[in-house]
Amino acid sequence: MDSITSDFDRNGFFAPIRVLSDAEILNYRTLLQDTLMDRLENPSVSNRYVWQLHLLMPWLAELVQQPLILDAVEQVLGSNILVWNSGFIIKRPGDNQYTSWHQDRTFWGLRPERAVTAWIAFTKSTRENGCLLIIPGTHCEGQIEHVNRYAKGNMLSRGQEIDLNVSSKKAVAVDLQPGEMSLHDISVVHSSERNSSAEIRIGCNITYIAPEIRQTLGSDTAYLVRGQDNQRNFYLAPTPHDSESKETQEYYAKVALERSNILVGKSTIN
Repeated sequence: MDSITSDFDRNGFFAPIRVLSDAEILNYRTLLQDTLMDRLENPSVSNRYVWQLHLLMPWLAELVQQPLILDAVEQVLGSNILVWNSGFIIKRPGDNQYTSWHQDRTFWGLRPERAVTAWIAFTKSTRENGCLLIIPGTHCEGQIEHVNRYAKGNMLSRGQEIDLNVSSKKAVAVDLQPGEMSLHDISVVHSSERNSSAEIRIGCNITYIAPEIRQTLGSDTAYLVRGQDNQRNFYLAPTPHDSESKETQEYYAKVALERSNILVGKSTIN
C-alpha cells in the first residue's frame, strides 16, 4: 500500500486494493443476502435503508472497521477516522440504471472536503456490468457546477450531473474482483454505466471522514472507527449489537431520517 498516498493525491483515486479474502467476502455476501437484500430491492421500503446501514447491521459495523480497509484510508485521511455513511449499490443483469457524471461533495455539506469513499466489490465489477468510471485529476478542480435533471434510470437522488460536456474517453474503468476495493476522493468526477451483462454487480460504499470535517447543512451523526475524535463536530453513534432490537431499530430510523432530511428531503437514493 506504499503508493496509495502519492497516487491518490495525483489522481483522486486508488485501485485495486485487496482488503478481504475470498472466504470473508463470501461471508459478507451471505449476510447481505440474508439480512438486507429483500429490503434493498423492495420499492415500498427501500427508502428506509439508504443511509448509515452500519448503524443498523452489526456485521456492517464490523465491515467498516476491517483493519486492511482502515489501513488504506489512514494513508489518505490520517490516523483519526470516522464513518459518515455506508450503503449498497446493486445492478441486476440487464439493469438500465446508471449514475451520471458527478462529484460526491456537491450536496453532502461536508467541509473541508477531507473525505474518501471506499467502494468494496461484493461481486466482480467490470466495464460490462457497470463498474465505477473516474476521470483522474478532476478532484483538483474544486466544486464544478451541477444541474438536476432527474433523468430516467439515474440512480442519484436528484439526477444531478456536471453541467459540462464530459468525455468518457478520459475515464478510467475501475475493474475490481470480489474482496477488492477502490478509494476515491469525494471531489473527483465519476459515474457508472448500465449493467449490460448477465451478472449482478454489488458494491458497498463507505464514506470515511476526518474529525475536522463539519456538516454545514445541520446536525449530523458519524461513527468513530479509528483513533480519536477531539473535534466533536458530529454526534458519535453507538455500535449496533442486535438489528432486530427495538432500541437499534428506533435509533437507526431516527438517524437515517435526519440524514435524509439534511441532504435530500424525501429522496430515496444515494
